[in-house]
Amino acid sequence: MRRARRGVAALAGLGLVLAGCGTSAAPARGEVFRIGTTSGIDSMNPFVGINEEGYSAWMHMYPSLLQYDTSKPDLPYRPSLAESWKLADDGLSLRFTIREGARWSDGEPLDATDAAWSLNVFREFHETAAAGWSVGSTIESVTAPDARTLVLRFTERSALSLYDVATTPLLPPQVWEKYAGGDGSALKTFDNTPEGGEAMVGGGPFVLSRYRQGETAIFTANPHWYGDKPSIQQFGLQTFRAPDAMITALASGDLDAAYGVPPTGLKALESANVETHGEPALALRDLIINSNPDKPKNRELLDRPYIVLTYDQRIDAWSREWEGLIPSTQGFFNNRSTQSLESVHRR
Repeated sequence: MRRARRGVAALAGLGLVLAGCGTSAAPARGEVFRIGTTSGIDSMNPFVGINEEGYSAWMHMYPSLLQYDTSKPDLPYRPSLAESWKLADDGLSLRFTIREGARWSDGEPLDATDAAWSLNVFREFHETAAAGWSVGSTIESVTAPDARTLVLRFTERSALSLYDVATTPLLPPQVWEKYAGGDGSALKTFDNTPEGGEAMVGGGPFVLSRYRQGETAIFTANPHWYGDKPSIQQFGLQTFRAPDAMITALASGDLDAAYGVPPTGLKALESANVETHGEPALALRDLIINSNPDKPKNRELLDRPYIVLTYDQRIDAWSREWEGLIPSTQGFFNNRSTQSLESVHRR
C-alpha cells in the first residue's frame, strides 16, 4: 500500500523527479522501477539514435572502459571494464589493463580483444556511420596485445585522448560484426531490439529485454555483470506524449520516477501532497551564436567577444569547479593557472 505522502527529489534544470514509497525511492528487489519520460528513445541503435534517453540506455546495456566518478574532483574517472589506465608522457599512447573474468550477458568472454574490435569500428567509420561519437580523428591504431591489455596510439597529442574513449559503449562483436563490413552503412540498419522473447546481448548492468517503439522499454539485470549488482531487478521507461499525463501518473503512484518534468509540474505534484526538493542541476546549457558574416540581423554579435548572460553565475561556478578553462578530465592539458570565466573581462 502506497503512502499518501511521497518523497520527491528534483534536479532543477534536468527535471528528474523520484517518487519514493515509504522511506525508499527504489522498489523491492524483483519489482520494476518505473520511469516516465516525454522524450523517449528514438532508436536503440547507437549509430542512429540521438536522444538523451537513448544514450542513457546504451550506458546501461553496454560496458565501457571507465565510468565517471563525481566523488573525487581530481580523479574524474573510476575503473569499469578497465582496472587501470596510463596515458604516456608524450600523449601519443594510452594503455588500459582490462579486468579478468568479465563476460557478456550470453556468457561469452569479454576482454581486451572485444574492446579493441568495438573501438576500431567507431574509429574506422568516424566520418560516416559513427560520426555521432567522438572516436577516431586522432587515433592511429587500437590493438589488444593480449586479453587483458588494450593499447591506443595517436597521431598527435590531444586533450580529448582519454575523454573520447573512456565511456564509449563497447558493442558485442557476436552481434554487430556482420554489420561492420564494407563502408559501414549496414551498422545503421540494425534495429537492436529483442526478437522472439530473447533479451539483447550486452555487457552492462542491464540488458534490454522488451521494447515497443515510442511506448515502453524494459531493462533486466544482467546476471554476468562484472560490477556491483544493481539494487533492482528491472526498470522500465514509459514514454508519455504530454507532460501532464506523466505528472498525473507520478502523483498517483503509477510511476516511481519521471524525467523532463517542467517547473510548473512541480507545483502540481505539491498540490497532490507530494513533497518536492530542488537541487542544482548537473548540466550546463550552452549558447550558440550564428557567426555567419552575411547574416542580416544582430550583426553586433559578430564584434563582441563576450556577452553577459543570465547564466553568468552558473558559468562562473562551472569554471571555478574546474579551476581553469579546460576541465580536469583532459589530463595534462588542464592548467589550473588559467583564468576562470569569473575573471575574464566582459564588455
